Amino acid sequence: MKTLITKYRSTVWKEVVGQDAAVKSLEKALGTSQTFLITGPSGVGKTTLARIAAKVIGAHHADIHKHNAVVHTGIDDMRNLLDVLSYRPNHGDASAIIIDEFHGLSKQAMNAVLDATETDAPEK
Repeated sequence: MKTLITKYRSTVWKEVVGQDAAVKSLEKALGTSQTFLITGPSGVGKTTLARIAAKVIGAHHADIHKHNAVVHTGIDDMRNLLDVLSYRPNHGDASAIIIDEFHGLSKQAMNAVLDATETDAPEK
């Protein structure tokens, strides 16, 4: 059974309401950057925008990995998650990681993520 948020979540840019500037910025930035930071108060659609952006770059639903950083805060959690990027995607042309509540990570875990975004991971 789907929750209301997942049942009615926007799936393409034109369905997003009230975030015109964010949509326009993301549309322009896709293809020129690999890492995005989307901030804002709770309930404004940050995760929805991230999921749409992931689909636009070619990530299939199975290749979009969502991580709750409040629950999984450690460096080992991040290393395991980032290891996903070293493999080819299962279905789509790309893989994506969405880290919710990034501020909940330990300092070491944050550094692991930031270090990973500076280098390209080899394909296995």
